[in-house]
Amino acid sequence: MLHAAPALVAGIEFAVPALLLLQPRHGVLLALVFHQTINLMPATYAGGFSIAMCARQIIFLPAAAAGASATLRRGVGFAPRAVGATALVAVTTGVMVAIHGSLDAHGGIFLALALFYFLSIAAPAGGGGGGASGAYGHLRLEEQPHAVAKMATFVALVAVPPAALPAATLPCCGLGVALLCLWAPRFPLRFALAHATDLTGAAAAAAAAYGFLGPVLGLQMMASSTMYGNVKNYGGSNHLLVPTGLLQTALAEQSSAAAAPAWLSDAFGGGLVRIDATNSSVLLSLAVGGAEMTDKLPLRARELLSSANASGRYFEFYAARNYYERSYDHDKTALHAAAAAAGATDSSDPAYVVPAYELRRSLALARRRGEPFSLEYTPLPPGLGTPTQWRAHAGEKVSLDEAADGLVSCVVGRAREACGAAELALLPPPPWLLTRVLLPYPIPLLDGAGDGIHCTT
Repeated sequence: MLHAAPALVAGIEFAVPALLLLQPRHGVLLALVFHQTINLMPATYAGGFSIAMCARQIIFLPAAAAGASATLRRGVGFAPRAVGATALVAVTTGVMVAIHGSLDAHGGIFLALALFYFLSIAAPAGGGGGGASGAYGHLRLEEQPHAVAKMATFVALVAVPPAALPAATLPCCGLGVALLCLWAPRFPLRFALAHATDLTGAAAAAAAAYGFLGPVLGLQMMASSTMYGNVKNYGGSNHLLVPTGLLQTALAEQSSAAAAPAWLSDAFGGGLVRIDATNSSVLLSLAVGGAEMTDKLPLRARELLSSANASGRYFEFYAARNYYERSYDHDKTALHAAAAAAGATDSSDPAYVVPAYELRRSLALARRRGEPFSLEYTPLPPGLGTPTQWRAHAGEKVSLDEAADGLVSCVVGRAREACGAAELALLPPPPWLLTRVLLPYPIPLLDGAGDGIHCTT
């Protein structure tokens, strides 16, 4: 499976939405299988993420959404499929316990939801209850003819060219999206016009904004819809089709930040900074050493990373942030590094780059902990956009020393001039509400790593 993983994952990622659109029952099944395979992997177990995705499948099964008790009665009432569905979930539970040694709440909830969906789909599509049986009930969704063949055509057009024929990627992707729009039960433009002013349209617009606009504008990085994508969220985009971090890029220039509203430049201005050295346990736990788990990757996975000119290093920045100051929960993730992160006190971490916002957010966390620390960082010019350029830049460093009860010193450059009041490290924390949704990952600057983005989750 590891040998086929890159092509398999790319294909399934495109196949799931295509089937959800063309034949929702089978799309839900494929989505559940896909997320369960993620849950079986010891290094990339993501039970919480899988629950979130699993819960949203209810949209495609209206009968299940209409009444849980009726759904269960219909599913259990059709014994052959009910027994098969239950057996499948039971076997999967046993496999998970064998791999992970236990079954946590996330995994258990996912499996319970999966059984609920299976029972809903297991009921016969026709007969009984005046058409209320089956996965769709009275709100029957239009299933398109030849859905699997259409899905396979779409997947071939969008997933194969980037690896086999890169020059044809854009036209093939365009053709695939155009075909999917034509095959859809409701043409997107007609749907938008019909629901421009109602709740359905508002819900669709909110979903599109969450799914696409967050990382494009720079409003969301961690927890955005880019999981496992290794998307470069700031300092320029590595995405094939869309930009990322537009607000951070636009407000990196001082002239643009000065012309923008104060609240906007305060939240997204300041450009990028390179963290050169620190002994803060907070900053270290959130950065490179505190989130690395390269040694827990299977050998084949590391070989695949190296063959793609990647660094071969793997970082779990998500867990380092999601479980900050929750060492017990952190230790239960695949990272298994909470103890090392909590006790990290040396400044041997490699340099890394973050937006100015993230440095301010991290410094606020360090000051809240009330421990002495030192920090050296270098502001980066807006024109630099690759890890190689960031690493080679020789600008004036800012050196910050703080005691447990407050600032000791802040100086700039070799002349060690005192920092001004507008120096980044002396600014107040970023807006509280923004810190609830915007959690950028650092970009480590490692020897021989080139300009690719490291494998991160």
